[in-house]
Amino acid sequence: MTWKAAGGALGALLAGAIACELSNPKYQDSEGGSSGTSGASLSGTSEGTTSSSSTASTSATGTGTSTSGTITTSTSTSTSRTSTTSTSTTSMSASTGTSTGESTGLATTGEPLPDPLIIPATIAVCVLVGDPYGPPALCEDEIVDLNATAQLDLLGVDMALNNGEGDGRLAEVALAFPLPAELADVTLVSARLELQTADGRVAASADGGRLWTAAPFTAMSLESAAPSLDVDLEVPLGAVTSDAPITAEIPISAVTGDALYLALVPASSDTAIYQGLDTGNAPPRLVIDLE
Repeated sequence: MTWKAAGGALGALLAGAIACELSNPKYQDSEGGSSGTSGASLSGTSEGTTSSSSTASTSATGTGTSTSGTITTSTSTSTSRTSTTSTSTTSMSASTGTSTGESTGLATTGEPLPDPLIIPATIAVCVLVGDPYGPPALCEDEIVDLNATAQLDLLGVDMALNNGEGDGRLAEVALAFPLPAELADVTLVSARLELQTADGRVAASADGGRLWTAAPFTAMSLESAAPSLDVDLEVPLGAVTSDAPITAEIPISAVTGDALYLALVPASSDTAIYQGLDTGNAPPRLVIDLE
């Protein structure tokens, strides 16, 4: 299996324009709003080369909450995955390009941003952290096999994945969302990550993981190293059920620059499994409410 770009064939920009779409009914608003809220979808892709260096995690600076169906939690859980050895030298931006070493992101359109602003992930993969490192294709294979349904392109978090060639390594998820330059000129009210768990019975978990920001990474860099963790957002997903929408509030202070890079790290060995970019009609996405 190979790494998937956003929405299956999402290797290109959405023609540099912001296209309106209805919110996926699979998702639910974190404040209990209607699933039919109108928004806009933005996407881009990023590739590049990387360099490696040892980095340590920093202390938490943001707080948030998460919901899974009717479950709400703000419980804080620690994780042993506090640093990695990879730092990417290429980040997503408003530039364009398709060859290796170049990045493709959101172009500035000059048009007002829609509210809410819906940004699909351009990278959504899981990796196996350990010795040896397990790249996205291997992690996906093991998670899909564990889920044991017809769904493909799945993501999983587990402190010790023992299925198949998991070999007890830590499984975590890497997510990247390109941000339009126009965000710097507007006031953000709230931001949230929306996920959907897989349909297998084992996709449910007593602990769905914990969100961190990460140093910039690319599809290429993830072939050789896990994301370097940056800030613990103090957003535990709590208990998750199978085939259910998951909403996690993201601190507005984290939504800055030309891209938001997130790592969903495990807090238990009870595997949680999520849909990926090409699993179905509920890929990971970032939803931003504007003033």
